[in-house]
Amino acid sequence: MVEEQEKEDEESLDDIDYSLPQDKFSDDEFKLFWDAYKAKLQKKNKPLFNVLDTVNWRIDEKHHVHLIFDSRMMLLEFEKSKEDFVKKARKKLNNYALLVVSDVSEETQTVNHIKTRKDIYQEFVERNPMVDKLAQQLGLDIENEPG
Repeated sequence: MVEEQEKEDEESLDDIDYSLPQDKFSDDEFKLFWDAYKAKLQKKNKPLFNVLDTVNWRIDEKHHVHLIFDSRMMLLEFEKSKEDFVKKARKKLNNYALLVVSDVSEETQTVNHIKTRKDIYQEFVERNPMVDKLAQQLGLDIENEPG
């Protein structure tokens, strides 16, 4: 997937007007832009803010910005506003050859955020085994889920 995206970005290199400035920028300069961009999104576009708040980024030697998303859905959410992001980044960083390369992390593990009552109970028992003894003394039915 990274190769596909990089090929697309390389093809879009032809669209770059090389007569415009291509100032080099540091990680710190990009981080300032990144934080300001996210701050504006926090008020205007909360879903996109949440996506970008979890993104890992890095800048390569060609001053291309690599964004690593946790999931394909997050990447798709970003793609909706990628053009706006790139335009603002190019203007702010005064580098009109800046490219954004997007990818999905393969390391991300799926986390189950919805827990049953039994799962929650088991976590409590692991932390404090006396919870199990108390539940038995009180006659609690942990197996029964609300219907």
